[in-house]
Amino acid sequence: MKSPADSDPHALALRRLVRDAERFLAAKDLTGAEKAAVCALAMDPDHVQALRCFARVQMVRGRPAEAVSALQRALVQQSDDVDVLRELAQAQASNGALDDAAATLRRAVASRPDATNWFELGLMLDRNAECADALDAALRVVQMAPKRHAARFLAARALTGLGRIAQAAEEYRRLSTVAGESAKAWFGLADLKTVAFDDRDVTAMEALIADRRSSEEDRMLTSFAAGLACETLGRAADAMAHFRRANQLRRKGISWDGAAHRRYCDSIREAFNAPHASAPAPLGDQVIFIVGMPRSGTTLVEQMLSAHPDVVGASELPHLATVIQEESARRGQPFPRWVGSAGAADWERLGRRYLQLTERWQTATRFTDKLPENWPYVGAALAMLPGARVIGCERSLVETCWSCYKQLFAPNRVAYSYDLDELAGYAHDSRRLWAWWQQQYPERCRTLVYETLLASPEAEIRSLLDFCDLPFDPACLTSQDSPRVTRTASAAQVRQPLLRTTARGDRYG
Repeated sequence: MKSPADSDPHALALRRLVRDAERFLAAKDLTGAEKAAVCALAMDPDHVQALRCFARVQMVRGRPAEAVSALQRALVQQSDDVDVLRELAQAQASNGALDDAAATLRRAVASRPDATNWFELGLMLDRNAECADALDAALRVVQMAPKRHAARFLAARALTGLGRIAQAAEEYRRLSTVAGESAKAWFGLADLKTVAFDDRDVTAMEALIADRRSSEEDRMLTSFAAGLACETLGRAADAMAHFRRANQLRRKGISWDGAAHRRYCDSIREAFNAPHASAPAPLGDQVIFIVGMPRSGTTLVEQMLSAHPDVVGASELPHLATVIQEESARRGQPFPRWVGSAGAADWERLGRRYLQLTERWQTATRFTDKLPENWPYVGAALAMLPGARVIGCERSLVETCWSCYKQLFAPNRVAYSYDLDELAGYAHDSRRLWAWWQQQYPERCRTLVYETLLASPEAEIRSLLDFCDLPFDPACLTSQDSPRVTRTASAAQVRQPLLRTTARGDRYG
């Protein structure tokens, strides 16, 4: 027997529009999906599924703020809907609100405390540098679903961030014996960069690489790990062979145009060479940006600064790029084309947006934002935050590039590092533009040379603190003892005393 709603023309039309929106979305027709969802919402502004469809379209279009607004409206109707809560958390995270995303996922866990929701919460907490809580969430998942090995990897990552390196290594070693997880586990173990390997470990890795059942990704991961293991054992030729294979496999799925990147750097220099406005002078005086090539000492510098009682180390924050991308989307022009048309009020608005996104770190006199690839944005950072300071880390280009070549970076982060010629081109682009930034802003930009820091740590740290307008504190000389969370590729290395040299390139001729 049909209900009245089944024959109601309004209800029928509404259901048809929602089905159309879902169908268009599945077919990746964003225009069709958005039109159908908007029409459905015109008929019923509170329709949960229409709001979810609309939000998904906005996420694909790169408009997470609009997705957040739509999903929050959906939650008014279904406050405990776990699926809506998870979608909202992803939108909030994409919009730079990681604290809000974690809080939303806590609501999902409270509504349905199953392994899936605890795992999603753990991932978000890890992303938000809340490693202790991320570890707790991961261990809860392991207890509920012992065969969910992804939770063990999450636990190992959280242990690394907390400085419990030996426990992280034990977890990776256990996972290396699990079928289907060995490649990721060997890579995780080698990526700690402080673990001792033996020839039996290398033999096990090489057997996995040679196994025809291993996927291309597993061979890539294991090749990076085997290269690092061979390097620690002094087997330079074997290490080079493994690194070459690993990088060739990784480079297959990447698009990188070095000439286009060089033109982009030139366009940035041209945009900021012309007269341009900026926000009022003291705005951003609590911010210390640390930029440079990956593997150039940026994590070490942040570790030393964050040992100071007046500095909070925030690690690698995405917010500077987020603010610039938001402004580019608002103007309908890519950065840096809109720089010349931005007025003082615009730069101040952008600066305050950045400070809003980084509010959780503003609990001391200064905080550090250590995202190495922020170097193209130095001019924009100082236009929106004229009071900020920028430290540019430099290390021997050979050692920097070789260290990058040995490193598998997070997806969608680094595209230039898997071919030595492309890597060298990017490194020179970085150094040329940084030299120009320092020339343009000599009082706000300071170069720190990694080798000089290793040779004369106290003198360099005193000079660095003076640049940051901070008094000297001896804790900065023993920063390896700091309990702060560190989640970069150097997380284990910065917990060791300084070495006089870390050079490796001369082993390879």
